[in-house]
Amino acid sequence: PEYGNKEVFRSYFFFSNYDVTAAKISGKLSNLWLALQSEHASVLSDIPNITQPILFIWGKYDFVVPPMQAFEAFGMAQNKESLLYLFNHSGHSPFAQQPEIFEETVYSFTHR
Repeated sequence: PEYGNKEVFRSYFFFSNYDVTAAKISGKLSNLWLALQSEHASVLSDIPNITQPILFIWGKYDFVVPPMQAFEAFGMAQNKESLLYLFNHSGHSPFAQQPEIFEETVYSFTHR
């Protein structure tokens, strides 16, 4: 494949039809691997200390780090300008599965 072409890259490396079952299996295996490798350090305790606005980006079908953790993290943000954006057609990688919306979301957040 021609790796320099953005569309070829996206179609070669990422599913065009999101496979929820495969994502669930992948997420469970990833979580198991993380649990076996370390104590799975949490960054949630750091969130209340961040004073800048935070953009939380999550995929609705993220089975590696479930959306409930996004809501928990967002609730801990002290800056009221923080934003949680939940991508309805993504798993753990919204930047790859919905790149145009991802780029627009990040741009809008950083240029307001």
